[in-house]
Amino acid sequence: MRDQMAFPTLPAELIRHIIFQSTPPKQWGKYWPSTRAVDEVKDFLALRLVCKDFNHIILDYFLDPRVLTTDFDSACLQRSDPPTPQAIRFCRRLLSRHLERSRAGGQINEVSRKFAQQVTGVVDAAVDALRDGEEDGEEVQRLRKTYTEGMAAAVVAFGGLTKAMFQGLAGTKPEREGAENDPDDDGSENEGEEEDDDTEWAWSDPLTMALTAAGILCRVDDMKTLIAKGARPCFEEDAGWIGLPIHGATIGGDVDAIDLLSEHIRRESVLDDDEVMEDCLHTGNTALHYAAQYGHCGAVQWCLKEGFKPDDRNKNDQTPLFLAASSGHADVVHQLLDLDFDRAEKALEPKPERSADEGSAADDADDDDDDDDDDWFATQLAIVDVEADDYRGRTPMLMAVQRGYLDVVQELMGRGALLINRRNPEEYRMTYLATAASRGHEAVFLRLLSHPDIKTGVIDSSGHGILKHAAVGGNENILRKVLSWPDVDINRRGEDDSTPIMWAALLGHESLVQLLIENGAAVDLVAVLVGASALDAAAHNGHEGTFRLLMSQPGVQLERPDLDGRTPLANAALTGNTGIVRMLLAQGNGINPEAPDRYGHTPLMLAARAGDEEVVKILLQDPRVDSSRRDKKGHSALALAAIQGSEDHGSVVKVLLKAVRSRQEVEEALAATEKDNMRALLSSYLQMKS
Repeated sequence: MRDQMAFPTLPAELIRHIIFQSTPPKQWGKYWPSTRAVDEVKDFLALRLVCKDFNHIILDYFLDPRVLTTDFDSACLQRSDPPTPQAIRFCRRLLSRHLERSRAGGQINEVSRKFAQQVTGVVDAAVDALRDGEEDGEEVQRLRKTYTEGMAAAVVAFGGLTKAMFQGLAGTKPEREGAENDPDDDGSENEGEEEDDDTEWAWSDPLTMALTAAGILCRVDDMKTLIAKGARPCFEEDAGWIGLPIHGATIGGDVDAIDLLSEHIRRESVLDDDEVMEDCLHTGNTALHYAAQYGHCGAVQWCLKEGFKPDDRNKNDQTPLFLAASSGHADVVHQLLDLDFDRAEKALEPKPERSADEGSAADDADDDDDDDDDDWFATQLAIVDVEADDYRGRTPMLMAVQRGYLDVVQELMGRGALLINRRNPEEYRMTYLATAASRGHEAVFLRLLSHPDIKTGVIDSSGHGILKHAAVGGNENILRKVLSWPDVDINRRGEDDSTPIMWAALLGHESLVQLLIENGAAVDLVAVLVGASALDAAAHNGHEGTFRLLMSQPGVQLERPDLDGRTPLANAALTGNTGIVRMLLAQGNGINPEAPDRYGHTPLMLAARAGDEEVVKILLQDPRVDSSRRDKKGHSALALAAIQGSEDHGSVVKVLLKAVRSRQEVEEALAATEKDNMRALLSSYLQMKS
């Protein structure tokens, strides 16, 4: 399709079709996209570049209740993963456009509409308070657009695009399995029971929410007006999903805005000074967390001077240093690690005794109190735990390495307390060096390699060394570097018997496969990985160039079955890789296109079951393929497609009906399926042939 017409010319309706066609079969719905690679999700999101209407389409897709699942939240921007600055900017733009479209009367789904109404109410309250009597002209429209963007920023900053928030804003509780929502149920039967975390999230004070948005936008004059009109700087509802205005100001990073709110909070609060600025109820972040995450050095300095502790943890056990490192803010990382360190050392030195003529006893007592305060403050600035990990065991260094932030890695490596060979508990206990290799971050990899204590021969919990991770990462320079080390076992097997070349083939890194072959990698080894060998791994994932390279190597077995008894042709047919199917069929007698797997499924049956019309057509062109064959349950390719019953399977059924050899095949397929559309299609065929 890419060769036939330019993507930007495609109409929105066709793009929507592409999106839904890219989703897995219906029976996978419970697990998608938690079963899909993060790179696939990124590719999915990248379709927004296709046409000007795509942002509208994809946001509706995200807000569709059929798609908004906890699994989706965990597979994309996890709530426990600080999103990258680029992801934050994209979400802001996407949400702003959606809210503007909603106000203009664009067609959006019900969940999305209720959410937009809630946010629009806050924007309207802000505009009414700030318009200063002006009629609804160009300036007012600009003000409305500005606050729409501010509210979008607040939504993304405090909660992310999650199912719970959107459903909460819509005024409904997230659905539970086996439970039905009763609109007339006022919850009276549960009086006295403790409410769970799924209660409705509402905000009864839109002006205060607007004040938070103004803080994010750094609009100090607007903040003064909103406060004068009734916005409350220190108000936060128990179930609030957006933090205090002071949190918004630290996200924006304007110190004047922060000072303004701080003054009002101290004047109005009945709490002690140490307690007036709380953490965010929704995330557990303090103002220092937000300032660090959004990279505002001035706001970080303000928070530190106000007594915010640099090692405070949010609800995910993440420190401000963790958030700054995760977001790539090397200047803030430097500030948190080194700010006023000399002062701290001096504060901890023994103090000289005072002489009697240096002041009265009362003055000395006051001075001692001040010194104690300075000691505490300086010590807090100095003591920043560079190894502080979150609840998943991830450190600031790990996040910087994973995301390829070289400048942050360099800042952290300058600390003597850093454990340079620390392992990642979530990913096979890989070291930082192995992680950099697996991500293909060459500059980070070389910087880590320069550390005098770095260990290059560490084996992870899956039995693999760094060579395998270099093969996964796809960076040829990293792979060459690892291959140059002494005693590197190029055919080292992990616990699943896989080798580095199998992983390079699986991921389609053709140049790395070639490099590994040149350095003696065996191409005919078998494993429990995806497929049986490097060749099968390439076939499974449709990497034609890599497959062609491996197929040309001496000793390669084109029909070696995997654990399910499937040959490379069967796996290519199952996964819809037409190029590889054609390549294998072109081998003639060297390939058996009817080779069954352990369940009796031939490549044609697998393609029919997957609903792949093109592969089915290619296989049927081979005279050796028998469409009437049965699997071990007695089902033909026609029956398997009819049992699935989707629109794609309907197209496959129509193709297979042209190849049927007896009326009995169609009758068996009709008896096997419970899908009404398939039964109608097959019945119509039988009537026509009678």
